[in-house]
Formats: sequence, C-alpha cells, structure tokens
Amino acid sequence: LITLALLAIVGLGAVPLWRATQFISTTLVVVLVLGLILAGGLAIMLTLQSRKKLASMRALRMSHVQTMSGVDFERYVGTLLSSRGYRVSYTQTSGDYGVDIVARRDGIMTAIQIKRYKATLGQDAVRQAVAGMAHYKCTRSMVVTNSTFTPSAKALAASNACELVDGESLGRWMLEFQQSNKGR
Repeated sequence: LITLALLAIVGLGAVPLWRATQFISTTLVVVLVLGLILAGGLAIMLTLQSRKKLASMRALRMSHVQTMSGVDFERYVGTLLSSRGYRVSYTQTSGDYGVDIVARRDGIMTAIQIKRYKATLGQDAVRQAVAGMAHYKCTRSMVVTNSTFTPSAKALAASNACELVDGESLGRWMLEFQQSNKGR
C-alpha cells in the first residue's frame, strides 16, 4: 500500500522518483529492523519464562508434591523423566487405559502409570500399567508414586517386569533434577 501510494504521488509529479525510492528503501529497512528487534525480544522473553518455570520446578520438594493435583503431578513426573533422557508423551486425562505417560528412551517405549497417593499403593496400579502397556505398544511398564507399594504390588510388578518408583526413589529423581544444570 505504501509503495502504491508513493508511486501515485511520483506519477502526479509531486515528489521526484529518486526521493520516493529512497523513502521506500528507508521505510523497509526501519520495518525490518523493528521486526527483528520485536522477534528478538519475544525470543528472550520466552527463554526467560522457560528458565523461570524450570527453576521453579527444580525448587519443588516432596511436601509440594503432596498438594499438587493429579494432572500437575503427572506433568511434574514428565519433567523429571525428560531430565532423565526420556521423550515424554501424555495420554488423555480420562480413558487412558491405565497409562498416564508413554516415555521413549534408547528406542524403548515404556507405559507409565502415575499415582499421587497418601496411602500405600496396591496391585491395581501395577495391573493398570501392565494392561495399558499393550494398548500403547510399549515393551516396558512403570508405576511412579510419591507413596510406597504393598508387598503384593511388588510381587505382581516383579512377575510382570514392571518397574516401581516409590516416594524415596522419586525424591532421588527430584534431587538429581534440582542439582542438574543449576546455572539455568
């Protein structure tokens, strides 16, 4: 539009052609520079927000986990898994076939059931993870909790090669995550 307006003005003889060309060139340079400045500022802002979120996640303690919603806990465990080298995909929040996260690492897919729980976890969580494993075409299963597992849950997990991550192990993951990349 600016170019068309300037060409019309030049065509009417109000401004010499060389002046109009110089104005258009200067305008384009200014627009490009402003665009680059805005894009750079946006990139910096997004990076800072990402770092702040990561820093706040690193500062979480087990006591914070106790007050999270189930979905927030799933997302937090996903972040911990990502920091451990997994590529994480979340399943839908309902009707998930007993799997909250499908995690990939070294070509192996793991179906993960996540339970933020106050009581000791029984066999149901293990059953859900093992059953959901086939649905999501995984070769491994895992149950992650902030709590502990009953002896029968441990026995069922052992007979199905299902990895159990209890509150103590989760606490170690959290510490490793907090200590990793502290400068970020």
